[in-house]
Amino acid sequence: MDNSIFLPYLNNEKEHPGANRNKKRFQQLNALFMIKFSRDPVIYPTESSWFGNINLDGHVDTMENTRAYKEDLFGLRTLHQQGRIGRHEIDGEHLEYGTDVIRDIFVPVLK
Repeated sequence: MDNSIFLPYLNNEKEHPGANRNKKRFQQLNALFMIKFSRDPVIYPTESSWFGNINLDGHVDTMENTRAYKEDLFGLRTLHQQGRIGRHEIDGEHLEYGTDVIRDIFVPVLK
């Protein structure tokens, strides 16, 4: 948190003048669709693809158990409670998928 230049501000974890604007804009999303790759060597922990994180005890917290969600710092809980968040896990490595995934998973979400 201390060494990050933008993420704590984007997530409204630190006070800043644009916090309310950021939250309002995020809450105006029609939907948020999150993809997690089961064997992702790039994103760690893979649960962070779905806004999870590693807590102070070194365990992975799901999105619903994070401070950002519980305190609705930037509107994540609002979107979730309104049913505007979708999640899908793809069996594979980071960004490795074929046209079948585009057709069967991505396109239906865009309709």
